[in-house]
Amino acid sequence: VIITANGREEVIQEIKQTGIENILLEPISLSFLFNMTMRLLGEAYDEMDMASQWTQTPTSQALSQSLRTIEGASILLVEDNELNQEIAYNLLTDEGLHVDMAQNGFDALALLDLNRYDLVLMDMQMPVMDGISATIEIRKKPQLAQLPIIAMTANVMAEDKEKCFAAGMNDFVTKPIDLEQLFHVLLKWISPKHQTVAQNEHEHHHDYADDITLPSIDGIDVEIGLKRILGKKKFYLAMLSSYAQNQATIAQQIREALSKADYASAERIAHSTKGLSGNIGATKLQKMAAELEKMIANKPPQADIDEKLSCFEQEQSGILAALNAAMATQSPLNNTPDSEKNAIDLTQALLILAQLTELLTEQDHATVKFFETHSALLEATLGAEKFNLVRKDVKQYDFDKALARLNTIEES
Repeated sequence: VIITANGREEVIQEIKQTGIENILLEPISLSFLFNMTMRLLGEAYDEMDMASQWTQTPTSQALSQSLRTIEGASILLVEDNELNQEIAYNLLTDEGLHVDMAQNGFDALALLDLNRYDLVLMDMQMPVMDGISATIEIRKKPQLAQLPIIAMTANVMAEDKEKCFAAGMNDFVTKPIDLEQLFHVLLKWISPKHQTVAQNEHEHHHDYADDITLPSIDGIDVEIGLKRILGKKKFYLAMLSSYAQNQATIAQQIREALSKADYASAERIAHSTKGLSGNIGATKLQKMAAELEKMIANKPPQADIDEKLSCFEQEQSGILAALNAAMATQSPLNNTPDSEKNAIDLTQALLILAQLTELLTEQDHATVKFFETHSALLEATLGAEKFNLVRKDVKQYDFDKALARLNTIEES
C-alpha cells in the first residue's frame, strides 16, 4: 500500500503503472483505511462500488457536521472560469456558506474594499490580474493583513508553493478541487461562528441520491469524479452537463490565441481545461491538457503544438459526444408522463418566472441554484430549446444576457 499526499492524477497513474493498485491519500480517510485493510487481509468484506461508499462514509458526515460551526461565513471566490465558479459556488453554498465571486484579482480588490470576508479562495492564473499580484496588493492594506488567502492551483511543485507563501498566501488547495481537502482547509482558517450542532438538528439537505444512475462513458472515471465532491451524484450529473456545454470550443479558443501569438492566453485555457477535465474524472484528457499547457509555455514551433492540440481535440470530441448523448436521457422531463408535461400550473409558472427575473435584475448569484431547483417547470414552460439557451447564460453567470433573452421570450 502506497501512502502519499500527492493526489495529482498523473502521479496516481504513474504509481498504478508500476503494478501497485492500493493507494491511500493523505490526509487519510479512516473509512477507506478500514475498507482497504479488511480487503487486503482477506476478511469477509461487503464490496461496495465506489459511488456507494461515497454516499455513506463517516468522513463526509463528520466533515459536514464540522462545517456547521462556520455556517454563514463569507467567502470571496476569485476565479475566471465559469464552470469552476459554478462548481465551487454550489458546493460551498450547499454547506451554508455565503459566496461572492470575482473574475480576476482586480475585481477582487474592488469587492474587498466594499465587503468583509472571512476567507479568500484565490485562483492563480487569471487575466487582468493573477492570484500572486492580487495577494501582494491585498497585503498592502493593513485592515486585510490577517485575512486568510488560500491559493487554488494545479501546480504543486515546491517553487509554486514558495511563490504563494512569499506573496502572503496562507495555504493552498490543489486543482482539480478535492472537496474533502477544501473543507479541511476552510475549517482550519475560518474562526468558528457557532457551537457544533447536534446531528439531527438544523441539518442541510445533501443530494447523494442513491437512486440516480450515472452514465458510463469511456474516458471518464466516475469514481474519481464522485470522490472529489463526496459522492453528490446529482451535482456530479450537473458538472457533466456543464462540462459538455462549455468545453466544446476549447481547441478552437487555443488556436485563436496562438494565431495572435497570445501564448499566455493559450496556456491559461489549457491550464483551465486541465483542471475541469480532472474535476469530472477525465484523467486521460487531463493529462493531455497538462502536456499541451507545458508545451505552449515552452513556445515550440507551431506545427508541434498543432499536432498535440489535434490529438487533444479528437479525444475531447469523443468524450463530449458521449456526454451529450448521455445527458439527453437525464432531462428532468424525460421520465414525466405526457399528461403531466402538458398540465403546467400557469400561476406557478408565472410566479417562478417573476422571481427569476427579479434575481437576474439584481445580479444575485443565488440565481444559479434557483434556476436548477425549478428547472423542470422552467423547461416545461419555456420549451427545451429556449430553456437550454437561458440555462447556458445563467450557468455562465451572464445574467444580463439571460435577462434580455427571458424578456424577449416573455414578450413573444
